[in-house]
Amino acid sequence: MKHILRITFLLALLSNSLTAQTHENLEDHVLNSFYRSHDSLPKITYLDSLATVIKKRKKFNHIYGCLSMIDSYANDSKTISNIHQRLKDLSRKLCSENKFFVLIGGSNCWSSSEEKNINEKLVTVHYVCVSGCVSSFPYGEAVEVFNNETRRFLSWKEKE
Repeated sequence: MKHILRITFLLALLSNSLTAQTHENLEDHVLNSFYRSHDSLPKITYLDSLATVIKKRKKFNHIYGCLSMIDSYANDSKTISNIHQRLKDLSRKLCSENKFFVLIGGSNCWSSSEEKNINEKLVTVHYVCVSGCVSSFPYGEAVEVFNNETRRFLSWKEKE
């Protein structure tokens, strides 16, 4: 009986370890995609020149780069419009690689995104917490632009 309990205990430990490792791999995958720079995006001259001015090349070639600049340009509709276009480009690029992300915010977004990622059976959609309970209107609007493009791509893909 002791041997059965030991084996059961060891199997439970192994199972928890594998689940944690799979979860860590998923987190790494999500973070790498969130911060990964994409060089093959359509050229947006306005953003390229802006990136040169702020001395941060490729600043607008990844999700984090776009979202981190939104509030700085909240009163500049041209910049906001170009950042929104870049977020759409990023969403399409990731979707074409079969990497689907939904950006979420709110007071519980870390635990909520973690729970949704664990519960996602096919692991085709990854939820990423990008803001706490307080975020600006332009930031929330940019998140919606990205999410709407992802949803549009997913609904188009389901029709195939």
